[in-house]
Amino acid sequence: GKGFDNYKTDFTLMLLLILTLIILFTPFIASEYSSGMIKLISVQKNGSKKLFKQKWKLCILISTLCTFITYTPQLVYIIQKYGLSNITASNQAILELSNIVLHVPLIYQIILLYLIRLFMIYITITLIFMISQILKNTYPALFILCASLAFPLGIGIIDIPFINKISLNSFFSGNFIINEFSVIHVIILSIFIVIFIILSKLKNRNLFK
Repeated sequence: GKGFDNYKTDFTLMLLLILTLIILFTPFIASEYSSGMIKLISVQKNGSKKLFKQKWKLCILISTLCTFITYTPQLVYIIQKYGLSNITASNQAILELSNIVLHVPLIYQIILLYLIRLFMIYITITLIFMISQILKNTYPALFILCASLAFPLGIGIIDIPFINKISLNSFFSGNFIINEFSVIHVIILSIFIVIFIILSKLKNRNLFK
């Protein structure tokens, strides 16, 4: 998973997955507001809270399934090609990975890779919920989510390295963040956490009501 050709594969798969989730779930949340149904739901005891909790569970379930559908064929191909006989060997045994910061058995690196990807999908679902609830309209939410999450992945596919330094591309790749972790990733993550907190406060204060 190291080198542009492999990162390009990571970006392509994740782009397809992210676009699928954005298109599926943004209307799923925002339509309650744009259709006016939220007014009817809100008068019920724990109405909106219970509704969005159930929608959250459903989105997590579907997104987990979509993630496995996206990456399982690739994992099966790799296992068929290389086998599992050396799965407990150090990742340093692979020449291309000998100089990365993380020195662990290959099995641990593979597990970490898929945990990172799954975590980023759950973060994406959370952002879809937050943006949809803040804007309360499907189309602006779709635009912002595609521009902030999907568009940078598309740029990454055509090999513009700078975009990976100002976006979540490396985290979405999984391989990129493991193989080339640096201070810039800490900065990106810190900025993202601040943005996430601001969005959370905007949603809770309901400023766009």
